[in-house]
Amino acid sequence: MARTIEGRDYMSDRLFGNPASSPTQAQIIALSENADAILASWSGFGAAGDEELSADGFARQVGVYAHTQGEQTSTLQHTFTHTGPSGGGTARTIRKVAVVAQPNGGAIPGAVNSGIYVFIMDQPNPPTLTGTDSLNQLVSIDFGA
Repeated sequence: MARTIEGRDYMSDRLFGNPASSPTQAQIIALSENADAILASWSGFGAAGDEELSADGFARQVGVYAHTQGEQTSTLQHTFTHTGPSGGGTARTIRKVAVVAQPNGGAIPGAVNSGIYVFIMDQPNPPTLTGTDSLNQLVSIDFGA
């Protein structure tokens, strides 16, 4: 069975879009400093010491969803800002990013290490942030041609 272009748009909107069409949409972006390999059996942050960040301005946030009908890519975006003193505070190296759905909570971020971890990826070129540094985190999901 082949997926259609309309089917790709439908899947994207159901997964990330309107809470009225999908109350468990995956719009939450979560970050981690853990550098361990991602395993196929991985079940989310909190497993094997892979803690989700919740301090210094890096707590999970609802991302802004974007998808153009007929296109194969969907994005979520949020800008995280370190809340330490200018040029100081705890250095945070962002090594993983996840997209989380919060069952029965829609786009409410929910508790740390909770929800359904729909996607996870290693952060390309992991940034280290201190002081009032910002990270414009863009997550791009490709649904294929």
